[in-house]
Amino acid sequence: MVNRKNLITCLVFISTALWLHVGLFAFSIKNVGYATTKNYLKESYNAATQNWDIDQDDKGIMYFANSAGLLQFDGAYWKLYPLPNRSIVRSVRIDNEGRIWVGGFNQIGYFSPDEKGNLVFNSVIKLLEPQYRDFGDIWKIYTDGERILIQTFTAILEYKDGIIRPLVWNADIHYSFFCNNELYVKENHIGLSKLVNSELILVPDGEIFADYVISSVLPYSVDAKLIVTANHGLFIEENNSIKPFKTPIASFLADNQTFHASYYKGYYFIGTIQNGLVILDSELNLVQHINRYRGLQNNTILATFIDREENLWLGLDNGIDYVKTNSPLTMIANKHEVGAGYQATLFGEKLFLGSNQGLFYTTWSNKANLYSKAGLNSVEGMQGQVWLLKEINGELFCGHDKGTFTIKKQEASQIADIDGASSLHPIPGTNYLIQGTYSGIIILEKKGDSPNFKFRNKVEGFSNSGRNLLIDKSGFIWISHGYKGIYRLKLTPDFRKVFKQKHYGKDQGLPENFGLKIQIIDDQMIVSSENGYFYYNAEKDFFFPYEPLDQTFDNERVNTFINDPYNKNIWFFSDERMGIIKPNFDGSFNIEFIPFAELDGKYLSGYESIYFLNTTNIIISTEDGFVHFDPTYRKKYNTPFKVLIREMAVSPDSVFFGGNYSKDKAFTQNISLSYNDNSLKLKYAAPLFDSPKTLEYSYILEGFEDDWSEWSNNTSKEYTNLPPGDYIFRVKARNNFEFESDEDQYLFTILPPWYQSLTAYILYIISGLLTIALIIYIVIRRFENERKKLQEKQKHVLQEKEQVFEKETMKAEQEIIKLRNEKLELDNQRKQSEIENKTKELASIAMQMTYKNEMLHKVAQKLSKVSQKMIHQESKYQVEGLIKTLEKDMVRDDDWEKFELSFDQVHEDFLKKLRKNFLELSPKDLRLCAYLRMNLSSKEIAPLLNISIRGVEISRYRLRRKLGIDRDKNLTEFMMNL
Repeated sequence: MVNRKNLITCLVFISTALWLHVGLFAFSIKNVGYATTKNYLKESYNAATQNWDIDQDDKGIMYFANSAGLLQFDGAYWKLYPLPNRSIVRSVRIDNEGRIWVGGFNQIGYFSPDEKGNLVFNSVIKLLEPQYRDFGDIWKIYTDGERILIQTFTAILEYKDGIIRPLVWNADIHYSFFCNNELYVKENHIGLSKLVNSELILVPDGEIFADYVISSVLPYSVDAKLIVTANHGLFIEENNSIKPFKTPIASFLADNQTFHASYYKGYYFIGTIQNGLVILDSELNLVQHINRYRGLQNNTILATFIDREENLWLGLDNGIDYVKTNSPLTMIANKHEVGAGYQATLFGEKLFLGSNQGLFYTTWSNKANLYSKAGLNSVEGMQGQVWLLKEINGELFCGHDKGTFTIKKQEASQIADIDGASSLHPIPGTNYLIQGTYSGIIILEKKGDSPNFKFRNKVEGFSNSGRNLLIDKSGFIWISHGYKGIYRLKLTPDFRKVFKQKHYGKDQGLPENFGLKIQIIDDQMIVSSENGYFYYNAEKDFFFPYEPLDQTFDNERVNTFINDPYNKNIWFFSDERMGIIKPNFDGSFNIEFIPFAELDGKYLSGYESIYFLNTTNIIISTEDGFVHFDPTYRKKYNTPFKVLIREMAVSPDSVFFGGNYSKDKAFTQNISLSYNDNSLKLKYAAPLFDSPKTLEYSYILEGFEDDWSEWSNNTSKEYTNLPPGDYIFRVKARNNFEFESDEDQYLFTILPPWYQSLTAYILYIISGLLTIALIIYIVIRRFENERKKLQEKQKHVLQEKEQVFEKETMKAEQEIIKLRNEKLELDNQRKQSEIENKTKELASIAMQMTYKNEMLHKVAQKLSKVSQKMIHQESKYQVEGLIKTLEKDMVRDDDWEKFELSFDQVHEDFLKKLRKNFLELSPKDLRLCAYLRMNLSSKEIAPLLNISIRGVEISRYRLRRKLGIDRDKNLTEFMMNL
């Protein structure tokens, strides 16, 4: 790329020598061609079609009175502000305080920014007394010092010091015009009047306009005014009289119905309804005529306005147009008239224009104006692609897709039918011309005294394209082919064949074959390529790198070089841009870019063309047609400009800064945003409308970024998830002349989230302490749980051990019990044996006692018988005494007591238990129980009780009753188990 140092050098040169001269930058509009226009369609600004009025604030932002509301444009973004009642806005005016006054149907007020920078409407309608509020549509608003003048069809209102009142009421007004601080009013059927205090006074001769429609009243001279009518031409008001102004343009205006006109620095801008806009100079001569055919969207002009860059805005019946009146560039013919421009040549008094659609011509003079399409004519039979226009020896040649033609008196004559005729050069010292075509080269010849060239022959031996053909001083023919490289040809002396041909490629110093183009620069044969520049050394027949151009362009590719015939400058086209090379005495070059961004990208690559009429008239071919350039046009390119932050938003529905400031408010506003709003979108723009696409922006967010961003065309920036903190967003812009704007900035703060506040930190501490306590508690609980688990585990182990132990113990005990049982069994056996023995002994004792009693009873019975037989009383008495002793001995209890004692010892207090449990038992019953316990039969018991067996059974029965034993139960078993 071209280095910035050279570009700055260019700008300095531009501003001091080439175009600006020395002195003041007086506003002027070219009278050659017509200004280029940029169209803003309804679809681009998203509002209504009609635009009735235009104004601009001190920051450069444009405002349009649109049928849908107030329309704002900053160069990048459009915004629409409807009125509360949605009525049409037909007038807009910005006062000294920066308030934007607008009017609608029964509505008047101004827009001003609120605390967030959003424009809000402030109605003043309530300041009017109720009887004056029905005034209809407001058509004009004017600023007059400290007051605002408002015109409707029925009234003139005045706003001043917060008070609004009617100056004129119930009038029949068509339009009003503010000229030289005076308000003129066209009253229907009365004429032209002037507002004096609060009264409309008819101006002298003003009745002329009683039934005329007046479009404007404008300054004309110190003491005169220009009155523009819709259908009756122009009038001059001077010395208290009004007279028609005779001028050729008057009839044009009358025929096309003038609607609006304005004045700016000696120029009149008059918009018509049927045929676009005309620009007149101070003498009312036509300077330019621009209509739909010459770039406007439509021919109905509702409003005109010159902005601070001295370019023209047009409010149209359908859209908005921006006309570059302050420019050294104008259009000679646009693409709608001729198509893409390729070649231009002045021949005689006619300017011929060759395009992809054919050959056209028009009359030319240094102050010629192309008023309409009728001023541009086509040459019959020349429709199609024109490749070349060149005058040689007073004859105009046209290289065409269909062959070679000569042009005389705007008529074409074909002299060769070889397709694709292009490069054409005289062969020095001959009457021949050599020309390249699609399929080789041809020779044209002028014989004898014939004034015309004719086709002679096609050169044999070369059939490639010869579009880029040159002849050097030695007579060699050089041809650069876009794909095959460079050829040098030597023809035979009769110019019918190629005598010698050489191809130049890598072996001859060139980097490649593709994209090579050979040109003559300052008498030096130069080849340009994508890898630099090379010059031809004839002595060595070799190409060497050409360092002066390599250093100048820093390896940037130049498509075409064109020599300026009026000086030693060389014009070039590089990367779709245009510039000038100026040779220095030391062989180096200075480079200067022509600062016309609107042409960037519109040159026909490889077919770039410039035609130099003279030092002040240069015609440039573009894909949009033919552009006229006046190098002497004086324009100030380093005008300071501003960049503006236009919007800062969290979301499309949450704008916290609307980009508007009051006139006296500094850019120091700060705002605090919640942490949830830490993702932002910022928009910015520089209100430069001449070349908005070339504007570049750089920004930095202090507090988040360390360096400025790279320059880019982006007009917005998004930040997401910004951390809490204080920020300053700064932005700057630069135009295509490398001039930078002042910075704009905005301060804002992202608040910390609620969880980073003081309260939150206190809660964090409390929560932390609680958490620590909870952790401790959980640890303790866990420790306790682990301890319990361990205890349970130990308990389980112990239980298992205990179970094992118990099993072992039980086993041991079982062994012990077994042993004990065995011992007990032995003891029981022994004891049982003893008991049995004892029982036997007791039974024996009982038997002995029974036997004894039986014996004693028998003895007693025998003694009783003896006693009965005895006679001796003494002996009988002694025998009876013995009987009594025996009987007494039989019933003695001593033996029973001994028996009982022994029995209880053997049978574990059996008798004691009976006495305790059964109190009704008698001693006899006890004896019976003892005998039953001893398992004695009734037969055995009877003698022991000294009763019969029957008596024993009776005793057993009685005993059963006393013991409560059923008859079914064995009494002996009962005794045995007791």
